Amino acid sequence: KINKIDDISNTLEGNLVSQSSLLVESSDSVSTKLCT
Repeated sequence: KINKIDDISNTLEGNLVSQSSLLVESSDSVSTKLCT
């Protein structure tokens, strides 16, 4: 059971990381468009 919880938390953490990196990339592209 503990292992399952660890797996779930790891996947949730990974999803958050990938989502936040996508957000950073999109905001970066938007800021560069605004700057040019």
